[in-house]
Amino acid sequence: MLARLTIHQNTPTRSDLLPPLAFLPVYVRAAQMYHVPWAFLATINEIETNYDRVHPMISSAGAVGPMQFMPSTWREYGANVLHPAREGDPMDLLDAVFACAKLLHVWGMTPKLTNAYWIARFAGAYDAGPGRWNNDSVETVHYRQTAVRLYHMIRRDVIIPQSVVTYWDQLSLQQIADIAAGRKDVSAGLRAHVREDASG
Repeated sequence: MLARLTIHQNTPTRSDLLPPLAFLPVYVRAAQMYHVPWAFLATINEIETNYDRVHPMISSAGAVGPMQFMPSTWREYGANVLHPAREGDPMDLLDAVFACAKLLHVWGMTPKLTNAYWIARFAGAYDAGPGRWNNDSVETVHYRQTAVRLYHMIRRDVIIPQSVVTYWDQLSLQQIADIAAGRKDVSAGLRAHVREDASG
């Protein structure tokens, strides 16, 4: 039964290009809320900050956080996921991923729009703005190409069984945040869930 927990498959893909296991519940929960593909949220997170490994997460243009929000865009889409009455933090993974999912939803992305054209279009829009998604600047062309390649790599190499998604659905947003921050052991919880599933 533990084979079901092998979410990162045994492939030649560089492991640093695949999302950290602890981040997956965040992508999945945000994707469920805003009806966008979770793997695209992971794609943006990798392109922008290599899954939060780039520090400081502040660009020369003024974009900040795991998903690199400009202050004006954050004011429109950002929110505090755990405490709605408080101000959101673009440096916080949970707040940033949910804001990204909300933005993509408003732009019209859905789980069905995931062929190369649509991935390139939404990636280009994220990089340069919806009206300039197909511009021919070196930066945006590279962003689009990288997004298409990375998205399909993640979809191919990261398999999340439905039973695991069901387990994550039972967790509170605080627990999801704790997993992402390393305060809660995602592997232990999954193993316990699988044992329960097997015994049933």
